[in-house]
Amino acid sequence: MMRRLLSIPLVPLVVAGSLALSDRAAAQTQLNWVTAADNHTYLRVHGAPAKGRGLLHVECASVGELEILTEALPLTFDLRGQAHVPLARADLAGFLWRISATSWGPGGAAGGGGTGGGATSGPLVLGPGTGGAPLAYQSGEVLVTEFQRNPAEVSDSRGEWLELQNLTGQTIDIEGWILADQGSDEVVLSAGGAGIPMLPNQCLVFGTELDRGLNGNVFVQYDYGAYHLSNGADEIALLRPDGTLVDSLAYDASGAWPGGAGRSASLSWDARDPFGNDHGGAWCSSDYIYDSAVGDRGSPTRANGDCP
Repeated sequence: MMRRLLSIPLVPLVVAGSLALSDRAAAQTQLNWVTAADNHTYLRVHGAPAKGRGLLHVECASVGELEILTEALPLTFDLRGQAHVPLARADLAGFLWRISATSWGPGGAAGGGGTGGGATSGPLVLGPGTGGAPLAYQSGEVLVTEFQRNPAEVSDSRGEWLELQNLTGQTIDIEGWILADQGSDEVVLSAGGAGIPMLPNQCLVFGTELDRGLNGNVFVQYDYGAYHLSNGADEIALLRPDGTLVDSLAYDASGAWPGGAGRSASLSWDARDPFGNDHGGAWCSSDYIYDSAVGDRGSPTRANGDCP
């Protein structure tokens, strides 16, 4: 479907009005939905070099699917630095999607510093999912797969931890990535410049205390600093340094999410995608005992099994 939509040629338009849907301010190139005189909706890319060229980058994923379809559509800008794409929001219904643009002057290539200047990037436009509630695009190469929000054997300030897993076939260095919630917690993952490499399919554990004698004997590989997991409702969001959302979830204490004292919440193996782990039904309380001398349960650094 998307391949058919993105194969249509660009057309010049007389724009009657516009509706800005950008989620970020851009330095130069911007993206807006516009309504033409014929009442059709189009995507306008503007603020580019006059008579320049560019690329429209579209990424799409079906809700609940890990595979992401990526397309790059050539752009040709007019004397006002504008191009119009016959693509409407309705065409993207049922998908999670992200659109960005790169432009350059008529005398150079992207990033090459041509006559119209170097490359400029447009804002991200985040599309809604199905089911009514908006869902932000999540790239999903690294997922939150387990977390301990309420340790029983030690205090929360020492025993909280979370596990991330690299789902790709490539090593990813996540030093500089960000852990945040919708409140005041926001920390940058750091190893002092040494890098935090994640091997393909590897799980890494981040927590508040590295000393196993103090944290309940959990093998915490990296200290994530002043990041806290509420025993009630809270959010976990992982972002790249440029702000791209990689994975996020919001848990609560309603009973839909596992939250027993001393037991970690473990993501079912068959729900390992950035939208599948958004739902409490994809998680279960861990029964794995990682230390016979300590009662808390979980499987930090180990791949999870399927929930019952």
